[in-house]
Amino acid sequence: MNKTDRRVFIKTACMACAGFAVVGVTSTMLTGCASIHIVKTHIEAGIIRVPLSEFTGKDKILVRSIELAEDILVLKHIEVGIHPTYSAIYLQCTHQEHEVSVGDKKLTCSRHGSQFDFNGNVLKAPAKKPLRRFKVTVSENQLEITI
Repeated sequence: MNKTDRRVFIKTACMACAGFAVVGVTSTMLTGCASIHIVKTHIEAGIIRVPLSEFTGKDKILVRSIELAEDILVLKHIEVGIHPTYSAIYLQCTHQEHEVSVGDKKLTCSRHGSQFDFNGNVLKAPAKKPLRRFKVTVSENQLEITI
């Protein structure tokens, strides 16, 4: 193999590896987000309203509003014999205000690796404060999230 052939081979191999890396990372990111239903809405008089029907067959949804920098994770809590309750967590890291992503068992800041449980409590630094939580009430077949 001469010098030119070797250079072409190395360049082609490096480009292929980079392409596989991008596809792998992208598909992993999309897989993590694909199972969570997103509800687009807006804030009206300090309240976000979400129809309860958005939770049909789901225990968590993301609420997205153009007025907020990040999404809100809304969780449905079910106990036998009791009406469901709901909690809302703002997906903005308390360390340096970057987006927090939703995993199967925890919430993670992709910027510096802070981790939180589904109550917003810090599991792993550098964040020291829990995630912001919002008051959630049920009124006439809809959730009202007070911002």
